[in-house]
This record gives sequence, structure tokens and C-alpha cells, in this order.
Amino acid sequence: MSKNSIYISKLNSFIDEATNDLCVKKYPNTLYAPIHYHLSNKGKKTRSILCLLSYKLFNDNITDCKPLISAIESLHEFTLIHDDIMDCASTRRGQLTINKKWSNSQAIISGDVLLINAYRHLLNLSEFNNSIIKIFTETSIKICEGQQLDMDFAKKKSISLQEYLEMIDLKTGALIEFSMISPALMLNLETEVIKLIKKIGSKLGQLFQIQDDFIDIYGQYADTGKLIGKDVIERKKTFLYLKAVQSLDNDNMVKFTQLYNSDLDDKIYQVKLLYDKIGIKGLVLEEMHKIYQKINLLIGELPHSNLESKKTLKDFINTIYKRKK
Repeated sequence: MSKNSIYISKLNSFIDEATNDLCVKKYPNTLYAPIHYHLSNKGKKTRSILCLLSYKLFNDNITDCKPLISAIESLHEFTLIHDDIMDCASTRRGQLTINKKWSNSQAIISGDVLLINAYRHLLNLSEFNNSIIKIFTETSIKICEGQQLDMDFAKKKSISLQEYLEMIDLKTGALIEFSMISPALMLNLETEVIKLIKKIGSKLGQLFQIQDDFIDIYGQYADTGKLIGKDVIERKKTFLYLKAVQSLDNDNMVKFTQLYNSDLDDKIYQVKLLYDKIGIKGLVLEEMHKIYQKINLLIGELPHSNLESKKTLKDFINTIYKRKK
């Protein structure tokens, strides 16, 4: 195990300890049992790790971040539970979703509790920080706006690449941005530094969502624990879809969109076959690499930051870049 892996493992342990009381109540059991069931199947904690690594760029004492990462994890888990409802998903991280194991109504109220609980954690910050609570609230709204646009786009005949990028800035980028800039707000860093960290978070959000789009069609169930090709089934206008539309002449583009909007049994196979034929996989991998390089350049521009912490952040982002789930 590398030095960086050992350090990230320590951060994971810190996050586990900090989020042990993410939702401690047990009564009524009918409300809290589904929440504890969902939380017991732990995720990658990517956003919380990014929060801690961002804080460590400027300050070593991460203890003050405990309420912050509890709020981030609560909000993130809320979004996952409600995503599963809207997507009619049956599995999450290899186990049944709350909506599948219980009901949609149960999943709705479970998610609601976690969202409200996030504010309880923010109120436990060592110093009351109105700007953090304000941006956290704006972030929560942005996520909902992005999710709505994602659903709207599935029904539209066409969208532009710019519309797609604006959507993922809201749906995916907003929470990653918050995770990275909230430590800077806690530390009262200069406005220019906060703007630079915000750019890093935004680019990382783009990378993360494009990866999700890529993994949906080129990933493996053994890695993801989710149905492969779900975006294709739901006719979502993903980054791969938009690149395909850009790459095809008019006649072939019409045929492709007809296929994509069809209910054919082998639609996933046919779409993937076309992607392979016109080189979409390579185009998307190249785009992800460009974004990854840009993120590293932006990190290098951060002033007054710890060089070792910069390297640790870059190493962690490299693991995100190489992720399979």
C-alpha cells in the first residue's frame, strides 16, 4: 500500500468516526431502520475526503471539519435516496434500495430526515458561519435544479453540449464545489483563493459526471453494483450521446436518435456498438484527460498552500480519474 493510500485510509477512518452519529435516533423504528440500513452500506466518501484535503492545504487541524463532513455526507445520502426513487432504481452499492425494499413513500421521508439533519450538523460548527450555511442551502437547491434539468433533457429532442455542462455544474458539481470551498470559508481565506478552489471543484464535478456517463455504458456490474446501460434505457442525454450526435452526419444522426429513443430489447448493445464504431470511447477518454490535466494545473496555482498537501490532493484526484465505479 502506497503512502498516499495509507493517508487516505486514515482520512476514511476519521470520516467514519465523525459520521457515526449521522443519524443516531431509533424511534420510531419504522422511520429510522431504513435510514440505518442505507447508511450501513458505506460509499466512497469522495466529497468528504476532498473537503479534508482542501482544508489541509492551509491548516493541519482537521478536527474542526467534523460537523462539515457530517453535513456533506447527510446531503449526499439524501440525494442518492431521492435519485433512486426518481430513477426507479432497485439496487445501490450492490444492495436493495430503500424504495425497493420498503416503498417510495418510505424512501422520500428517509431522504427528508437526512437533508434536515445536515443543518443540525452545520449548527455544531465551532464558530457559527452564516456564509457556509447560506452556500450549503444554495448548493442543496442547485442539486435539485440540476436533477430537474436532467429529467427534462430526457424528454427533449435535442440539447446542446453547453446545456449539458450547465446541468452537471448544478447536479454534480455543486456539492463537490461546496465540499472544497467550505474549508476556505471556515479559514477566512482570500476571495481569489476561494474562486480558484471553486474552479477546481467545478472542473472536478465535470470530470465526475462524464465518468459516470462513461461507466454507465462501459463499466462492469461487478465494479458498480448498478445496472449497466441504465442511462440509455432512460434516454438520458449523456456526454457520450452528445458526442455521438456531433460526430454523425444528418442521416446517421436521425437513425441514431431513433434508436436511442426506441424500446428495442437490444438497445444498449446497439448503442454501444455504434459508439465503438465512431470512436466515442476514445473521444470521451481524451476529454476526461484534458479536464484532469486542467485540474492539476489549477491546483498548482493555489498560493500559500502546503506543497505536500497539494501532492496528496493531486494523488487523490488521480484515483478519481482512474475510478471504475
